[in-house]
Amino acid sequence: MKKIAYVAYYFFDEDGVASLRSRVLTDMLENRGNHLDIITKKTFGEKALKSKILWGLKAFKYLMTADYDKLFVSCGPFWHLRFIILACILRKKKFMVDIRDPWSANLKRGFGGTKPKASKFVIKRAEFWERLIYKYSEGIWTVTDGMKESHKEVVGDTDKFTVVINGHDINVEEVAETQNQLSVSPVTTYVCMGKFVEYGVEKAEKALKKLKDVNNQAGKQFLLEFIGCNEEKIRPIISKLNMEDHVRFIPRMPYHEAIARASKADIGFCIIRDEDIEHGTKTFDYIGLGLPIFDCFKQGSHFHQFFEPYLTLTERKEISIETRKKFYRRNIFLPYLKEIEK
Repeated sequence: MKKIAYVAYYFFDEDGVASLRSRVLTDMLENRGNHLDIITKKTFGEKALKSKILWGLKAFKYLMTADYDKLFVSCGPFWHLRFIILACILRKKKFMVDIRDPWSANLKRGFGGTKPKASKFVIKRAEFWERLIYKYSEGIWTVTDGMKESHKEVVGDTDKFTVVINGHDINVEEVAETQNQLSVSPVTTYVCMGKFVEYGVEKAEKALKKLKDVNNQAGKQFLLEFIGCNEEKIRPIISKLNMEDHVRFIPRMPYHEAIARASKADIGFCIIRDEDIEHGTKTFDYIGLGLPIFDCFKQGSHFHQFFEPYLTLTERKEISIETRKKFYRRNIFLPYLKEIEK
């Protein structure tokens, strides 16, 4: 099997849910008999952890002498690519890049309107490295079709791209067994885990207003639970919409506890920073829990087209066990592992 240098700067629980993608991939690769050298933000010590330049130089030096057949790097971040890719090119090593978030596309689009758009210089620099990666890499993974298409205007084609979507890590059968024991309540419970208003204040207000309006029009009682969300930022919107009686804030808790709490809800609730290039992560958790997702999304966006079968407004739509298993992260990754091992 292969000796693989796997660079995942963000690899630990403390780095957020996106880091789980690398932890699952490395575990699966090792279980198949590959020897992995996992390089993280902590690999080169405390000083390097506080300095991007120092970390990059140490990574370059290490990769210039380390024994590996192939390198796989998970992005973001992107600033370290100049050191990593240069080492691979100089040593004529095969490498692949897993792009979990877009680079130049986010800079151009202001991260879905949540930040100012970057300067032309910053965008051009990112595009230069994207073209270099495309030229020398063996393959590039992205997590959505929209993200893949966003690279076409930069590199000209997408032949080297493979869409490997994210998924959930939920024990579907165990959760379903617990859910079968729950009694049906006359109050429809919506749940939102993690970040919400951070993906756009205007978008958040629009989604909350739609939630209130469709339930009022249907004459339904409803409750929205925010688990681990920023209450201070959401409260003003809730007050503006007179929704205080329909919202409950649950303090932040460990991921497995949040999942257990969310599993008792009826419908998932979230907004997406940029629906044309992103899927989000909690969306797959909702599906894994068997929860349809409240439809507050832009018609025709990549997100809406992909998730349309699982969207709802007030109906407690059923998602089959088979569908929930289909989006289990390890089931998604399995067919693609051979690309890394080639």
